[in-house]
Formats: sequence, C-alpha cells, structure tokens
Amino acid sequence: MILLLLQDIGGLEKKQSEMSLNRPVFKLKSCVPVEKLDYSRLSENPNAFDYLMANSHLIDWPRFSSNPSDQVIDYLTLHPERINIGWLCLNSNPRSIKLIEERVHLLTDTDWQMLCSKPYAIELLKAHPEKINRYCSSYLSKNPGIFHEVDGKMVLRDWIPLNRLDVNHLCSNPNAVDYVLENHFNRIFWWHFSSNPEAVDYLLQHSERIVWKGFSSNPSPKALEFMKKNKEEVDYVCLCKNSNPDSFELLMEKPDLINWQILSSHPGIFTLDYDAMRANNEQLEMELTTLIMHPKWVFKYPGFDFIEEMFGDD
Repeated sequence: MILLLLQDIGGLEKKQSEMSLNRPVFKLKSCVPVEKLDYSRLSENPNAFDYLMANSHLIDWPRFSSNPSDQVIDYLTLHPERINIGWLCLNSNPRSIKLIEERVHLLTDTDWQMLCSKPYAIELLKAHPEKINRYCSSYLSKNPGIFHEVDGKMVLRDWIPLNRLDVNHLCSNPNAVDYVLENHFNRIFWWHFSSNPEAVDYLLQHSERIVWKGFSSNPSPKALEFMKKNKEEVDYVCLCKNSNPDSFELLMEKPDLINWQILSSHPGIFTLDYDAMRANNEQLEMELTTLIMHPKWVFKYPGFDFIEEMFGDD
C-alpha cells in the first residue's frame, strides 16, 4: 500500500515539475525604474525569467541563451529553435554543456574561445586540444576548471598548455590565487586580482594593494562588508557589475551613480514574489491533500464512514 501511495505521489511530483511549481518566482523591486532598464542585458539576468516570459516581446533572444537560470535552460531544452549557440557558450550554468555537446559541430572558433572560460567544458576542451589556440589565452586563464585539487592544494592540470596562459587573466581565476602568488607575484595585475573572490583574505591583509575599481566588482561577501566600511572608495559603476545580489542595497545608497544599463543584468533588482509562489502551489497542495486523504489510503475503523462521504468510494 505504501509503495502504491509513493507511486501516486511520484506522479504528482512529475506533474509539479512539468508545471514549474515549487520554484522561486521573482518580481522587480518597486524601487527599480522600469523605463531605464536595458532589455538586452535584462535577458541575461538569472532572476528575470518570469518577468521576461510575461514580456516576451522585449526579450533579446540571442542573449537569452546566455542566461544561467535553470528555468532558461529548461525553456531552451523545450524550445531548441530559440538557442543561439554563440551566446549559449557564454552561459555559466553547467547544464548548458548538454545543449552545447549536442551542437558541437556548429561551434565556431569564437565559440570555442568562449567555452575556454567555462569549468563545465573542461572535458570537452581536453578532448579537443586543437581548439585551444593563442586567441583563447585570456578565456582559458580565467577558467577555474584548469586547476584541480591535489592533497588539499589547487594544481594546474598537466594537459593545460602553459603557452596558452595569460598571467593578467590568471589573476582573476578563483582557483589560481596561490599559483599566482607563488609563481608570478611580480607580474600580478592587481586590478584583476582585486576582483577575485578567493583573493579577498589576502587583499584584506594587504589593503594597500587593493585596486578599488576591481574590488568594487568582487562578489565575495567579505569584500562587500569591507566596501560598506569604506564607501568613499567604492567605484559605483564597477559595483553595478558586481554579481552579489546583496550589493544592490549598497548601490541604492547612491542612486544617482547607478548605471541602469549595466545593472539590468544584476540579480539584485529582483525580489521573491511570495504571492505568486503561493498561488503556484495551491493546486498541487489541493491535489496532494485529496490523494493522501482518499479512502483507498485510509485504514477504516467503525464510525469513520464520513471519509467516504467526503471523497466518495471510487
């Protein structure tokens, strides 16, 4: 009996997935001036899916393929005609690799350059080393996947060509902090290093080395806390590029300095829409309650016939 009940519940879960229920739903914050938004950049915003679906005539469809939201990946899987392979190669969602591998024959040299920056593409790159040319160096150097952990330390993979690495861009690689400090300290590009979320501990200990234009885009929570204590140093244009949603509150302290075109891709301009989420789940809740309380799953005792009166005896 329990197995049958679980099978019925499993059917509801499948329906739940198909209806996109029980997932986060976002809406624009009331303080965001809609008329100042750039819809090309908004099409890349990971929290904009519901807003974009409600305003699909405004979607920049090529850029939409670069949106890392799971809902976007689901949508592109169901609507492959909407996929732009070039912009898809810019997508940071690991699930995009399946869509890319299905279209690997369509990839251009430029697409391979973009893929060189993606950790999820590291096995694909290993299988096609001939695609890693000199034009890929800046992208490959930023890829956290070119390093792997050995005995608690991040080590460069042995098949990565050293002549395809660029120290300037290695400085922004989250997994390359120790590698750069130990091997290329005199060549560190401090702007890029200041933007590196894994370099924050070092930077806070050596704050004189911080380049604030780079640091203002650093998404680390520690970096954001340091910015709040040193607001006079923050570059607000660069802060608009900060992917940490919590950086939006700091931005709103200087609304006149906000670049809304850049900020249109910032996840922090959206907030959870609890009313929509509650409405989305009402139907599932009703069906689940009806299923569990149905007489076929209730052990009958004398005097409990009212259950059949409520649900029938089907």
